[in-house]
Amino acid sequence: MLWRLGKLRMAESLKATPWLYLIGMGADGPDGLSAKARQHLDKAEVLVSSPRLFRLVTEDGRPRINWQSPLRETLPAIEAHRGKIIGVIATGDPLCYGVGTWLLTKFALEEMVILPGTSAFSLACARMGWAQQRTMLVTLHGRDANIIRAAIAPGQNIIVLWS
Repeated sequence: MLWRLGKLRMAESLKATPWLYLIGMGADGPDGLSAKARQHLDKAEVLVSSPRLFRLVTEDGRPRINWQSPLRETLPAIEAHRGKIIGVIATGDPLCYGVGTWLLTKFALEEMVILPGTSAFSLACARMGWAQQRTMLVTLHGRDANIIRAAIAPGQNIIVLWS
C-alpha cells in the first residue's frame, strides 16, 4: 500500500511545476552550497530568509522577504509571489526542526524542490564523534526548557539546539 501511495505521489509530482526552492545553507554561505543548490539560488526571483542568512548572500536587487515571528505572518508575502520562483534559504537541513516542516503544512510537496544542507545535528555529531542513531536531538527553540528532562539518562548522548 505504501509503495502504491509513493508511486501515485511521484506521478502527481511530475505534473506539478515547483516554484518554491527550499535551500539549506550553512554558516559558510553560498560557497558551501552544492552546484544544484547554487543554481536554484541564483535563478530565484524572490528570496525568503532570516536576516542572519541574508547577510551571507550578496545583495543584488532581488526582493527579499524576512521571516516574521510567528512564521505564519510570512505566509501572505510568500503567497503573493506565487508563480514566481521563490528561493527560501534555511539553516542546514530545513526538515530537521526547520522551516521546511512548516512550509509543507502550507504548500504541497509537488510545489517544492527541497535541497537540504548539513544540519546542526549532523555537524554536532561529527564534531563529537557520536553516531546520530545513538544520539538524542532536543530543540528548545520555541519550547519549554523542561522538555530536556525526558532525554536525560545515564550514557545518553544529547544534542540540544536553541537560539
